Amino acid sequence: MKLGEIAKTLGWELRGPEEVEINAVAGIEEAGKEDLTFVSNPKYLPKIESTGAGAIILSADATVTSTPTLIAENPYLAFAQAIELFYQ
Repeated sequence: MKLGEIAKTLGWELRGPEEVEINAVAGIEEAGKEDLTFVSNPKYLPKIESTGAGAIILSADATVTSTPTLIAENPYLAFAQAIELFYQ
């Protein structure tokens, strides 16, 4: 599924290219280039730049990153919604 499609389906702001292919969700340390991950706890913010994830869900006030980002009010809840897209 394209990142732009995920953003439109779930009503999130996209910061980055729409055409990034996302095929699964994963934790920030395990994520690969076709995985979507998230950070809601500030202690994990330093891991943003080292993640291998194709995209990351963050809150609007989180650190700016070069990784394509979906902005959600509650990243933890948003990740749960994303899981439903891939594992129905």
